[in-house]
Amino acid sequence: MSMEPTITDELVWKAVRHLAAQGLTPTNGSVRALLADWTCTKGGSFSTIAPVLRAWKARRLVSTMTADSDRLPKHMQERGRELLADFWNAARTSAAATLTNQRDELHLNETDSLSRHAHIDRVVAELNAKLEAAEKRSAAAEQRIDELFHTVHMLEDLMNRAEQSSTGSAIASARDSLGRKAVRSDLSNGSQH
Repeated sequence: MSMEPTITDELVWKAVRHLAAQGLTPTNGSVRALLADWTCTKGGSFSTIAPVLRAWKARRLVSTMTADSDRLPKHMQERGRELLADFWNAARTSAAATLTNQRDELHLNETDSLSRHAHIDRVVAELNAKLEAAEKRSAAAEQRIDELFHTVHMLEDLMNRAEQSSTGSAIASARDSLGRKAVRSDLSNGSQH
């Protein structure tokens, strides 16, 4: 948890008034710089400073208009109030439209993100199914190889016994014949898989 002081609206108001009292026009940057000096922080975010600064400027405009209103003709005072009300309504309408647009954009981004997530889930499921099928084929191939090794060992054992009990030439021709049959059998069985 940060031990950094929090920049509050009250502190921002104090900085704005301080700058104005010195004859300076407060800006986001000048207020932030002053707050940074006062608090030994970065000075807060513009999203905290800007609303206070806008409110200060609006109050200053109203107070200026009020002070000058005694000197202005009545119809100009009314027109000034109308313009100020129009300005305020336009600002509120613009802010509402911006908020609506940002919400719509956020909704579209969320929908797009969910769609991409669903697509990724489908691709992962397909890849998992392919992996499972490949693992099954691999297991079947390993089993077939084991069976073939077992057959080869049995044939070699039979041939060794036959050599020991029979004459050499008859055994050699039988061995060649069996070897060719085993190879053909393995090749035909292998091509079926």
